[in-house]
Amino acid sequence: MRAPESGLEQRVLGVADRAALVGVTTTEALAAELADVAAEIATPACPVFSPGDICPDNNLLTPGGVRFIDFEASGYHAVFLDAAYLRMPFSTCWCVFRLPPGLRAAAEARYRAQVTRIWPELADDGTWERGVRRAVAAWSLGSMWWLLGRALTADASLEPDAVAAPRTRQLMRHRWQVLAGELDGGGEFPAISAMARALLAATADWHAEELPLYPALR
Repeated sequence: MRAPESGLEQRVLGVADRAALVGVTTTEALAAELADVAAEIATPACPVFSPGDICPDNNLLTPGGVRFIDFEASGYHAVFLDAAYLRMPFSTCWCVFRLPPGLRAAAEARYRAQVTRIWPELADDGTWERGVRRAVAAWSLGSMWWLLGRALTADASLEPDAVAAPRTRQLMRHRWQVLAGELDGGGEFPAISAMARALLAATADWHAEELPLYPALR
């Protein structure tokens, strides 16, 4: 199995083709920003060893601590690609819902404290925020390759046999909302942010409900 980020660079560069599926046109400014995001993936900053697919259902809580049970996608990649999982949340998961802001922030702080022991420069807020923001952009744009096509076909559950799972359109729009919010908050990549908002406007007739909190946290 390839790592979840395998091919992510090319998926980011090809986002214009996906946006066109819902009638959103792109600009030269967008192409330049996408190339910037793709370059971050190609040259990982502060690499860490990771299981690669850190969705909640790939981890077990035991009396001895967390145990990772899925290493098929393990390898080294930028620390920020893991950190972004908490903000989106859970970039490649099917069993994804929202986290309460306080819980997300606390979990991110714990993770940051651990990796700062390896990469001291991550203690700088500007370095951390810039890296995580760009990782959110990479994952969000990459998700259009597997979510948008399914959302256009039908608004089905991501996992029909699961007791709880988001719907394709619900999750796709959530990804765009988080992306625009992150970029606007950081004052970075205005063309990508504008595209995300154009995609939200173009799919307003989906009438998708807001992605809810995880059932255990409602």
